[in-house]
Amino acid sequence: MGRHWLCIIKDLLMLIQDSGHLDLKADIIFHLGNLVQTHDRDLLTLLWDMGHTPIRIKCLEACLVSYPDKVVAAEILFGFSHGFRLQYTGPRIHSFSKNLISAVQNSDAVLHKLQDEVKRGRMLGPFKVMPISTLRINPIGLVPKSDSSWRLITNLSFPP
Repeated sequence: MGRHWLCIIKDLLMLIQDSGHLDLKADIIFHLGNLVQTHDRDLLTLLWDMGHTPIRIKCLEACLVSYPDKVVAAEILFGFSHGFRLQYTGPRIHSFSKNLISAVQNSDAVLHKLQDEVKRGRMLGPFKVMPISTLRINPIGLVPKSDSSWRLITNLSFPP
């Protein structure tokens, strides 16, 4: 297990015991000044659950049977079934960034898109406090689609 995973797991263990009950330190964090609601505690229990993909895995598997590069086909199938590794090698520090101007100018559309992603199980949140100390928040934005609706985008290349 990589060093970065140990840091993340250490952060989570400070918040959640295997039994599902919060330890004393986390309990203090959650109740200090009543700033954090129980909702965060519920979200933390789901933090490592897989998100849901709209990709139909069985159909993808059938399409990949005839794919010429079997290694790549297996990687694609594994990624959609179990999650893709981002292979990030930068510093393990928290990072916050400003959203793209399209998100700022269309904040209602962004809120609707984010709520939809959470509802569909593809995103988790919002959190009132940072759930892990190394959380990286990338900028989001909107691009127009041909039907006049919006596509939510995430700049995974940030920071450069």
